[in-house]
Amino acid sequence: MSSLSLDVQISLEDARWKKVVNEPIESFLQTYIVAALSHPDIVLQIPKNLEVSVVLTNDDDIRELNRDYRGKDKPTNVLSFPQEVDLSTMKHLDACVLLGDIVLSIDTIQHEIMQQQKLMHHHLAHLIVHSTLHLIGYDHETDSDAELMESLEVDILHHHNIPNPYESDSSYMV
Repeated sequence: MSSLSLDVQISLEDARWKKVVNEPIESFLQTYIVAALSHPDIVLQIPKNLEVSVVLTNDDDIRELNRDYRGKDKPTNVLSFPQEVDLSTMKHLDACVLLGDIVLSIDTIQHEIMQQQKLMHHHLAHLIVHSTLHLIGYDHETDSDAELMESLEVDILHHHNIPNPYESDSSYMV
């Protein structure tokens, strides 16, 4: 999948996102979206020209989306909205294919890293990988699906020197 071309469209809805990681947020997002899409165990035939939309927002905005699309009237850390297209039929297209949208809330994520004593870089990378896998059809509705998805996440993060987020490992913690 080295020929993957990814266009990440970012909508910055909350200025606090500008200083979340020690590199431009665009580069950070691109790194972990590509890592998820190019993992060798991803068996889907993915088109070579892809677009992912990322909305960087806050609890007020994500709460509305969570309520309207999931029936849960509360904020959450991340939401994924896949495009619901058959990617295998588009694998030979040269045109750019929109995978879907990822929406991240700065408020909930900052609360989680403080409460769980995690590093922002690690936690955000995990959420990006997790939500990208949702965009290509992975879910955690059953135990076996959850195990598969978590295994992929852990392996992808490991290749970027980020420890297993599902374990209480001091190297993932602050």
